[in-house]
Amino acid sequence: MFSKALRTSCSAPLRRSVISRASIAKRTVTTDAASAHAEAVPEEDDKPFQVTLSDESFETYELDPPPYALNTTKKELKKMYYDMVQIRRMEMSADRLYKEKKIRGFCHLSTGQEAVAVGIEHSLTKEDDVITSYRCHGFALMRGGTVKSIIGELLGRREGIAYGKGGSMHMFSKGFYGGNGIVGAQVPVGAGLAFAHKYQDKKTATVCLYGDGASNQGQVFEAFNMAKLWNLPVLFGCENNKYGMGTAANRSSALTDYYKRGQYIPGLKVNGMDVLAVKAAVKYGKEWTESGHGPLVLEYVTYRYGGHSMSDPGTTYRTREEIQRMRSTQDPIAGLKQKLLEWNVCSEDELKNIDKEARAEVDKEVAEAEAMLAPEPTPRILFEDIYFSTVLKLALEVRFRARTMQVPLWIFIAAIAIALSWHEMASILFQRAVPTLSEALSTTIRGSPALLRLTRLAPQFPFISSLTPQSSTFNILNNQQRAYASSAKMAGPVSSATLEAIIKNRRTYYALDKSSTISNDKIQEIVKNAVLHVPSSFNFQPVRVVVLFGAEHDKFWEAVKAALKPLVPDATAWAASEARVNGFKAGYGSVLFFESKKVTQAQQEKFPLYAAKFPLWTAQSDAMHQYAVWLGLEAEGLGANLQHYNPLIDEFVQKTWGIDADWELNAQLVFGTPIAGKGPAEKQFQPLEDRYKVFGAIRSLEGGHGAKNLIAKALLS
Repeated sequence: MFSKALRTSCSAPLRRSVISRASIAKRTVTTDAASAHAEAVPEEDDKPFQVTLSDESFETYELDPPPYALNTTKKELKKMYYDMVQIRRMEMSADRLYKEKKIRGFCHLSTGQEAVAVGIEHSLTKEDDVITSYRCHGFALMRGGTVKSIIGELLGRREGIAYGKGGSMHMFSKGFYGGNGIVGAQVPVGAGLAFAHKYQDKKTATVCLYGDGASNQGQVFEAFNMAKLWNLPVLFGCENNKYGMGTAANRSSALTDYYKRGQYIPGLKVNGMDVLAVKAAVKYGKEWTESGHGPLVLEYVTYRYGGHSMSDPGTTYRTREEIQRMRSTQDPIAGLKQKLLEWNVCSEDELKNIDKEARAEVDKEVAEAEAMLAPEPTPRILFEDIYFSTVLKLALEVRFRARTMQVPLWIFIAAIAIALSWHEMASILFQRAVPTLSEALSTTIRGSPALLRLTRLAPQFPFISSLTPQSSTFNILNNQQRAYASSAKMAGPVSSATLEAIIKNRRTYYALDKSSTISNDKIQEIVKNAVLHVPSSFNFQPVRVVVLFGAEHDKFWEAVKAALKPLVPDATAWAASEARVNGFKAGYGSVLFFESKKVTQAQQEKFPLYAAKFPLWTAQSDAMHQYAVWLGLEAEGLGANLQHYNPLIDEFVQKTWGIDADWELNAQLVFGTPIAGKGPAEKQFQPLEDRYKVFGAIRSLEGGHGAKNLIAKALLS
């Protein structure tokens, strides 16, 4: 196909280079999981000792090998063993659930490859980043996920690690960027993460993993080039489990030494069945790249016992005997177990207890995940987390509702168009505020003229009754208006109309779910702004606040139930109490409000004349914090309710989250997305004239009663 001259000039120099490098030292990396040695193992669990790795643990390219001596402790070795047993048990549970048709779609298991995920995690810090391909369950667990959240994700539950919307291939947690379904696509993203670390001048590393099947993707080599060009702190890692999607590596790759694929990037081949060798290699790589040497390409030689995915039996392109031989002679868990016994790290009985504990914990969390309710098949959930044009999102929902309610699309659109004023429609279509509609834009949809007009149209268009204030159509409009109001606030002072609308529309929502209209960062911003800016007498700032998300939120309300149950012995009464607390647990998160007794007491001593007043002033400031956070959350489309289960759980809170004993818990604000159709009842108001009086009011030049109106609306809300 090519001329002889062309073949010679292109290939000969590369071939000479490779041969000369290989002729220096040729070593084959073992996959023996029990090849390390140790002497003088101490009695203490926390006392470091040295492990010597096999000479066949590494093979290098343009790189000095890592040290073959590794420091570890008994405690770490037992934790590594526990972690690998836990991952395998979790994957076996996923296998069972898939075969029971409880898990649907793609599902890629990592049984046999546990040493890679565990060894990598034990060499990193939580400030480092990890990104991998779709065989990601073990990495998600190691990076901070729970078995319950991972299995919940596989089952499509809202309590899953990605709210049940990512499934097997898309799992994320802090410092873990997936789980990515497109073959090789995570590699350039990993280079981007490393670029961010370098740009921010962080001494951290990014571990970017892909499979041998993805190693021939063009974007992998593009990422190599940019990483080397910019000297990025990234550890590219090929998990070579010998087979791609049903194809042996030597049938798909011209060069199966994947650690040499970087060409101009040094490489390191690692025994991926030995968790200690993996830890030593990644520790070395992390130190290398953090020292400014740029990227590395690692190859973890490992083996998967199952098929490529659950639809692949895994025996059509390899023999059952090969699989059994690897299981019986090279298994990473059995290999570490052998060393733990040989080095007297623990006895056979202790290992059995570790096995039993790990399996029991996994089984418990799997059962809890199976017990989770399936999400409601509602448009609100369907259209959550869709981040694109409001107009397109609205159009999608209009089309969806018209079809599901068997209403001609033109009638549906016409009804909405009639209900919306020209200004409101323009604000949606042009996605910017119309100048004459500033007050309307700062009003939540619950009290807007559009909703009232739609209500009046209901007799002519019965399907309109489904458009409740909590429906996603109105949430779209609502959030759009709030966004305009927010941008207006940034440009100048907050208008009284905006504040009036927020105060007027605040209500207590008990029916909440585990979703949020805004990010966790935005929630924290709202709370922190309240802590910083809410006033207190003498500016003595006695209020303290803790925010709980996810599993921590659930843990709190489980503790409330445990503390409450002994106080409610009657079964009927307890059923009602338990249901109420479960309703709080069903929310997205909780904000805990505390008072610092030391701060209050210090003020009493400093100002003895007002000593009796400071507890009252503390309570007033605490109440203002609660109200400010409540308003802020509801202004962003969340619902909330305020609870007071202290002091029942004060001790639990202090121990669980390391809260200073000086902090006294006062209230708990539960928040989440309101459930459609379960909003608060119409609020009943006592006569305003019995609650509000004004004297000496003089009409302003503008003809308004701004402060008077604002106070009155606060009383009526």
